[in-house]
Parts: sequence; C-alpha cells; structure tokens
Amino acid sequence: MQPDISSIGQQGPLRHQVIRGDKRTNPRMEDETLIEERNNLETCLAINRLCGDHRPISYGSILPVEIPPEEISRAQRFFHGKEPKSPTLSNSLKKRMLALYDGKRCPTCHTVMRHNRGIKFGHEIADAATIEHVIPRCLGGSNEKTNLTVRCNLCNRASGHTMNEWLQANRQNLSWMEIRRIVLYLWLEVFDIAKAETLYPALFTSFTIKRRSMEAPTQEVRT
Repeated sequence: MQPDISSIGQQGPLRHQVIRGDKRTNPRMEDETLIEERNNLETCLAINRLCGDHRPISYGSILPVEIPPEEISRAQRFFHGKEPKSPTLSNSLKKRMLALYDGKRCPTCHTVMRHNRGIKFGHEIADAATIEHVIPRCLGGSNEKTNLTVRCNLCNRASGHTMNEWLQANRQNLSWMEIRRIVLYLWLEVFDIAKAETLYPALFTSFTIKRRSMEAPTQEVRT
C-alpha cells in the first residue's frame, strides 16, 4: 500500500504548545540567547493577534506553524549520535510528490511551481518543483510526510546554501541548542517566512541575499 502524500507540505492545525519539552522554568534554559528568543516568541504580533493574552508555556511554541515534537526529538538524538541518518527517498515517491504539486504554489514565495518531468536541471529553472526535507537529513530530519515539502527550486537552493554557510561558520562550537535554533528557523522559513524574518533576522537576511543572487538576471529589452 502506497503512503498517502496528499497532505505533504500543508500546515497542521494551530497549536499553543508545539514543542512539549524545555519548559520556561527549566534553569538549564536560562542563557541569554534562549531568553531573547523566548521573549521574541511571546511578544510576536502573530501570537498576540491569534491568542489575545495567551502566553506560551513552552519555549519554542510557534504559531501558526506546527513543528512535530518527534522531529525535534529525532534531530536531537541524531546530534548525539543515537539516531542514524534517514535514507534517500525512493524515485517512485519523488515522482508522485512532484506530479501532485505541479501547478501549486511554493509555500515560501508563492511562485507557481512546475514539475519538469524527465528533465535534469540546476539553478537555471527557478520555478521547478523540488522535494525538500524541512529539517534536512544532515541535521537528523526524517522521511515522514510531516517533514517533507515541495518548494520551488530557487527557495530550496537558497535555503540549502544558507544552512551550509551557517554550519561552516559555526562548526567549531556547535551545540544542540545552536542546531535547534536553525531547525526552528528552517521550519519557519518554509511555512511562515514573515515570522522567520521577525525571530531570526540574520538567517533570514542571508537567505534573501542568496535567493536574489541566484535569480536569473532580467534581460534588457531593446527598443
């Protein structure tokens, strides 16, 4: 029986507590970076607008995007060497996913995506539909449909370059909390780009710069 992929890339329902662990009362969490992020999450306009005076009781609660707790847990186990890297997706699954999302919009930039059947391409086809692990396999992301999305080639490549540069710049002192930080950003980059900009401005700026640099130059129209 083939897995149901019709809901891949779609946002889940609203959640007040997206990540169950890491309570605000946990003293191990009280470093400057986490306090700053927690405060940003609590004062974010989207949260206030949707929830009124509700205050998230779990660090990492991000609305309106649902981040499956099991994906965060898996990434943490992977970081500590307790979880293997996910295998590559089968070609049959890739084909079915891409065909399903032909003509649909990229969740990040809303470009109408095209499934280029049987065509090998690089960066030159910006609107090509591409399969992406929201939490990359290299960071412990799974092949579950909750962690898969279809995004335009331009956004996918720009995101990958941004993440790789960040990993290279921070490779000397990577901690789980730093990995968790970029995991949260990557999820927002796919499903809520406005909030990604609000909460992680440096990463968002790097992504937008990369994306613009990869865009095909506009050809001059001669009269």
